[in-house]
Amino acid sequence: MAVLDEEYKTLISAKGQTVMLSDETLAKQRGCIEGVPGHPELTLEDYQNLPRVIANAQLIVQDSEQTLVFFKSGKTIYFAAVKATRSGESLFMTSLRKAVMKDVKAIKKKGKILRDEL
Repeated sequence: MAVLDEEYKTLISAKGQTVMLSDETLAKQRGCIEGVPGHPELTLEDYQNLPRVIANAQLIVQDSEQTLVFFKSGKTIYFAAVKATRSGESLFMTSLRKAVMKDVKAIKKKGKILRDEL
């Protein structure tokens, strides 16, 4: 789905750079898991934007030891979360959604800001 820069993979102790989308996360995103509304409004085009969201993020926040959050603003503000597995063997996108400035402000308070151009 996307490639994480060497600098960022190192921060979350990942061994690889390829960000994948698991079947479980896709089901969650599509709202196919009971009790989880997901983001069924996202289109194929939104998912195709993921490499650009990560590569050209204007805000990057490390919100846990193994998780990075990327924001990219244009016509739409995108929020993408990428997490390394405990072993560091794999990287997965755990969330992709459309965001608003309130989300940007909230994540800035939650973690370590690595890049802020928003």
